Amino acid sequence: MVVRASPRLRGFGVLLTVADQESTRSNLTQFKPGQSGNPSGRPKRKPITDALLLELAKPHGRNGLTKLQAMVANLVNIVIRGKGKEAVEVAKLIATYTDGLPVQMVEVDVYDAARRLAEERGLDPEKVIGLFDAIKSRRAG
Repeated sequence: MVVRASPRLRGFGVLLTVADQESTRSNLTQFKPGQSGNPSGRPKRKPITDALLLELAKPHGRNGLTKLQAMVANLVNIVIRGKGKEAVEVAKLIATYTDGLPVQMVEVDVYDAARRLAEERGLDPEKVIGLFDAIKSRRAG
């Protein structure tokens, strides 16, 4: 059964059958609603990091170490020799990249901050505190 010509092919006198229309329609809706056509997303590129890692993996001299191993050994030697500021900075660098940055605890009085913000914006501080308490009780229960 012939139905109609495809808009792209009208000038060529080509007609689509019902089966052709169904296959064309299914190609347009190959994903279910809410399903992404590219769940992983666009691949992340890190050209500078990739190039640096390739270079650091190459051998360094005749000692059998890679450039990365030689660089780390050099940094450790700077710390061991202990030449003033340079040694301290390198020790901080090593600690930062091995253990991560130190965590600093900060105490904040949320109620005091909410009162100040409410006053700055012309709101009733007690109503704002009441909203805080309501949210807190909803999350707890």
